[in-house]
Amino acid sequence: MRPSNAPKSFIENNSFLRFDEKFGVLPYILCSMAPLDFIIVQHEEHTTPGSTILWLEKNRLKYRVLRPDCGDVFPDPSLQTAVVICGGIPNVDEDQQFPWLVAEKRWIAEIVKRQIPVVGLCLGAQLLAHVMGTRVFKSPDWEYGWQSVDFTSEFRQWSGVLDCQQRKVFQCHGYQFHLPAGMTSLGSSQATSCQGFYKNRSVLAFQFHPEVDAQWIKLCVEATKRIGPYCEPIENISNSTHQFLEANQVWYFGMLNRFFGINSV
Repeated sequence: MRPSNAPKSFIENNSFLRFDEKFGVLPYILCSMAPLDFIIVQHEEHTTPGSTILWLEKNRLKYRVLRPDCGDVFPDPSLQTAVVICGGIPNVDEDQQFPWLVAEKRWIAEIVKRQIPVVGLCLGAQLLAHVMGTRVFKSPDWEYGWQSVDFTSEFRQWSGVLDCQQRKVFQCHGYQFHLPAGMTSLGSSQATSCQGFYKNRSVLAFQFHPEVDAQWIKLCVEATKRIGPYCEPIENISNSTHQFLEANQVWYFGMLNRFFGINSV
């Protein structure tokens, strides 16, 4: 164990260490002993936190849903212990249409700077990429419905699911991003070269929607219909959901458990 003045590179390359402003470098397990109190950022009515709420309640974790689109004010970032940023209709370059995005970007930048564990889902991942200084841009084609993602060997090793090289995940996005500096790629698909990224236990970003549940997908299909080479036909989504949803939720909960250091009940 290195002392509290350990070099930054030593901390960043050790997934079991985190920097605490009061105590310096600590093993991650000591940091995770503090009770987690989650802020869930939801951007609009139809893109809910989905099964994330079930995971939180199953593990008896405290949480508060923040709605910046409804005028909620972002809390002091220094007092936060865990954050999940949901998807939504806005894009990262639409500050004029959605003025609250300006405050959210500043807040997310502080969350990242302070190494507060944060999960980004679709728009949430794009916002994380944006504040980290990488390009977020309009995709040539939408990804929509249940589509295959190929995971990197690094992510499979980090996640502990070594045999999961590919899986079907639910997509609904018309923007994508390049890999931010200092992050490790989660995986890719035919339409999107970077399907997410992570860094130790501080950032976990999904371009897709692992949080989907049956109601989430119902609302999505009602609100958004897309046609294209990487879009599943609407008439097929119900059968695909029946086939893939349960395994997707188990996988997502496992990723949250590992990232936040939760021994799930």
